[in-house]
Amino acid sequence: MFSSRVARSAPWVFDSEDNTQPDQSPADLRDARPARNVPPTNYNPSMILYKPRTLPALLFLVTGVCVAGSVWVVRQDGVGPAKFGMNLPQLNMALRERFAMPEDKNEQGCFYVTSTEHPQVSFMVENGHLVRVDVDKSGIGTAEGVQVGDSEEHVMQVYGSRLKVEPHVYTNGHYLTIHNGDYGVRFETDKGKVSTFYAGTFEAVRYVEGCG
Repeated sequence: MFSSRVARSAPWVFDSEDNTQPDQSPADLRDARPARNVPPTNYNPSMILYKPRTLPALLFLVTGVCVAGSVWVVRQDGVGPAKFGMNLPQLNMALRERFAMPEDKNEQGCFYVTSTEHPQVSFMVENGHLVRVDVDKSGIGTAEGVQVGDSEEHVMQVYGSRLKVEPHVYTNGHYLTIHNGDYGVRFETDKGKVSTFYAGTFEAVRYVEGCG
């Protein structure tokens, strides 16, 4: 027989079935449980790092935007990635195109192909090599910024005395031609504005009717 003194000395008495403390309610026990998945007090979402496998995808997207949004400029030696003197396979590789020789042998000596990415640009291929590029719409200009739709006066202001002005064969406009060594640029004007322009070898630039 235990004395009351001994019974009082026991601080806790546990039930043999649920093993809970008699002086704590279920709510108290629920509140006392440690919280799960609680971020530390210094948690900062911006500190989460991307997994390495996500980086190639991000780089691909950035590269794709750069490529899809590239702006071509007509230079003395070519336009965009294309350069005068390239043969057809080299032109295809530079532009990621699939240009092919015409089936008609009579047209293989000189023919035009058109860019998929920049349809306002046509490439003149003569004797298997790129010799000239023609631009017939606005959006692509020369290195000096002149493009289709600009006024004849503006072209003269930009190029000044380098221009040779000649009457147009078919309209009341002019040919505004720049000769620079083996290369040249010619602007055709009509009603006071640039209707088309082309650049390439000086011989090809002087073709009045392109490959015609």
